[in-house]
Amino acid sequence: MVDLLGGADSFFGRIKNIVRGTWRGREMIGCDLSWRQPAATSSRRRGAFRRADEDNYLSVCLSCLECRLPAFSVSEKGLLGRLRDALWGEPIEFEPEEFRKRFRICSSDPDFAQRVLHPQMIAWLLEHPGWHIALTEDLLIVFDGNRWTPDEYTEAFDVATQFLDLVPESVWEACRERAGM
Repeated sequence: MVDLLGGADSFFGRIKNIVRGTWRGREMIGCDLSWRQPAATSSRRRGAFRRADEDNYLSVCLSCLECRLPAFSVSEKGLLGRLRDALWGEPIEFEPEEFRKRFRICSSDPDFAQRVLHPQMIAWLLEHPGWHIALTEDLLIVFDGNRWTPDEYTEAFDVATQFLDLVPESVWEACRERAGM
């Protein structure tokens, strides 16, 4: 991994501590986002989303994908709520019951979500709680709502690569076919 140092201003705040490179054979980017929350949207929740007029931080892991996929999101219930639904589609119910009770799945394509969330993927997600994992066109986004230490970045990169490795080859083949690759 290469630390690009410094940061950049963006429309939603400041991007800092940018790290980019190859992790377990996949290109990854990690960074910290910081912003000031308007007074009207302050929250009592611990973690990244704090009170108004205080700096808020969130670390994210990003990976560019080989082709565009339907919007998809999986996270434990309670994380992001309506914002997640607006960005990644309507919630979809899944079996088994333990998974359905703990996780919220959103996708613009329910059939795609069914293909991604096969029994092995569901078991893996149950073993790796606390992560928000999203696919947005050709980008994977992984975060847990906190600002990370260097060791926590490596954990996030591992979560991202493991998730992508568990996506069935048939999903990638269909994606490539649609893209004419």
